[in-house]
Order: sequence, then structure tokens, then C-alpha cells
Amino acid sequence: LNKLRSKAVSFLGKFADEFPEVVNFCKSGGHTFPVTSTTFFHYETSFPIGPVLLTFFVGARGGYGMSMGWDACFLSMEGKTTITPWAGMVAYGGAKVTIFIFAVELS
Repeated sequence: LNKLRSKAVSFLGKFADEFPEVVNFCKSGGHTFPVTSTTFFHYETSFPIGPVLLTFFVGARGGYGMSMGWDACFLSMEGKTTITPWAGMVAYGGAKVTIFIFAVELS
């Protein structure tokens, strides 16, 4: 019985390289859920120096969200789904100089 099995394996092994790549129909996709963002704080103060208005500002804001991706292969009946949560925050600051109707801002 072992001889018969080994002969069958060696015979079928000859055909293993006949089709090196498996033909499969795969589809990928994804979806991004709505982003939730918020401002933690924003402080701004202005004071005039003659005809020049000088403004300083600082603040912080952040947000979080989630994205989902999927892969589906139909002939091999395989599927994969990934969900990736994320969160981020940014702090900012700067100054703005306004002369009449002209303004220059440095952030």
C-alpha cells in the first residue's frame, strides 16, 4: 500500500508545475467611517500698536475615526477584513499682524 501511495505521489508530482499560479478572482475594497473632530481650546488676544493690530493665538484640536478594508477571493473562498482605529491631536500657535486691510500670519 505504501508503494502504491508513493507511486501515485510521484506521478501526480509531475503535474504540480503545470499551472504554477492559481487562477483566482479577488476583489478588494474599503470604507472610511466619519471622522469625529473637536477643538480642545483656542485662545486669541489682540492689541493695537498705532495703526498695526497685533494678534497672538494658541490652541489644540484633535480627532478620531476608523477605517475598514476587506479582501475576498471567490474561487478559493477566502476573505479578510481589517478594522483600523486612529486618533490624532495637533497643537498650534502663531501671530498675525494687520495693517489696515492687509494681514500677515505666521503659524
